[in-house]
Amino acid sequence: MNAWRQGAPANVEYVAERKLLLRSLIDNACSESADLTDNELVALLMSLQGFSHEEIARVLEKEKGGPLTPAGSFSTASVASRAVRSLVELLQSLWVVVIWLGVWAPVWLFPLLLVLYAWHRRNRRRVQRTIPTPPDR
Repeated sequence: MNAWRQGAPANVEYVAERKLLLRSLIDNACSESADLTDNELVALLMSLQGFSHEEIARVLEKEKGGPLTPAGSFSTASVASRAVRSLVELLQSLWVVVIWLGVWAPVWLFPLLLVLYAWHRRNRRRVQRTIPTPPDR
């Protein structure tokens, strides 16, 4: 075993890092390689580098053990979960606002009541001036 092959995991990482460059080289040589998955391409490159069949089989097993659906696939349950989580966050935010308004009520409630009282008295006087009184019979 030469010194280059002693760090086998490092070789796998090296091959994986170089796969894009090597994929373009292989694509120029053979159009079928465009249909290879990343793990198949890594296995091909490992075979070109002289890795053992067991090491190559481990790389290909990772592909077989993977999920059948893509990682970014649609899931109704996850969408519903995110929607419920969003609703709960909205309700929590509204509750926080209510708590803050309640705590600060002594500061803003009294001036608001004074303004509303003054506005009500002013409008009541206007209404009394504009409505004519019916004549006495």
